[in-house]
Amino acid sequence: MEVFNKFNERFPCRKKVLKTLINLIGHSEEMLPAAIHIYGHTGTGKTSLLKSLLNESIRRNKNKLNVAFVNCVESYTSRILFENILEYISNEIADDIKTENLKDFVEQLRRLQSQPEAQYIIALDNAERLRDMDANVLPSLLRLQQLCGLNICVILISQLPLEKFYCKTGIDDPITLYFPQYTKSETLEILSSDFKNAQKLMVAILNRKKPENLSTKLQIVYTVTREFFNNYLNLFLGVFYKACRDLSELKITARKCFTFYMEPILDGTVIMSDVSRLWRCIAGQLRT
Repeated sequence: MEVFNKFNERFPCRKKVLKTLINLIGHSEEMLPAAIHIYGHTGTGKTSLLKSLLNESIRRNKNKLNVAFVNCVESYTSRILFENILEYISNEIADDIKTENLKDFVEQLRRLQSQPEAQYIIALDNAERLRDMDANVLPSLLRLQQLCGLNICVILISQLPLEKFYCKTGIDDPITLYFPQYTKSETLEILSSDFKNAQKLMVAILNRKKPENLSTKLQIVYTVTREFFNNYLNLFLGVFYKACRDLSELKITARKCFTFYMEPILDGTVIMSDVSRLWRCIAGQLRT
């Protein structure tokens, strides 16, 4: 429960998938599922949430849990992929690990000196790249627990549903977990939590430019309320939400545009409560 509350606060609007992931891989005393497929559009928090959860699990179970987090864009051949995985979970130097094929990979996994309660998790980001490797790689990874006899789980992270992997030999169905895109209200809630960072950015810009009446302008920035910031975000999302759903891009752009939104207030030409005039001042820049 403690872990759930911690990550629910850090990753808002992801309560359902977070609870499922903790139930699947968050208990050190239980057998891991053989394979999990996590998919959803870019910017939906798949990689960041899983990586943070695994780091927390490692911290809590240092002697039991071994994790390999590998990006399939960088591990572009099966040989590089297998060697990178082994380097992570066997704690050996890369030069000492040699795998020519899948058979060598499975044999080296079988030889791992492990305690009976040891767990292994292999997380493969951009897993759709596995389609470009040998036809036996994906089916074997999904059956790795059965092949090597370890308490091991393979997690595929992808933007594509499993049906798009087009595996000719057939594959075992993993547990599927979908990360939906954030709704407009969820996006507003998440961006609203960035209020302090947007305020700090304004202060940093003013300190760097050192305009006249710097202290007065800084005082205005510090009087900005979260309600005022949320009103700005409503205007911002009215323009951007249909064009972009990537949360990281929206967050960066919202901070940048907030500086434009604040300009007429800092210049003294518009008062903070005059939302309609503020909108007229920024509408052109937002649409551009």
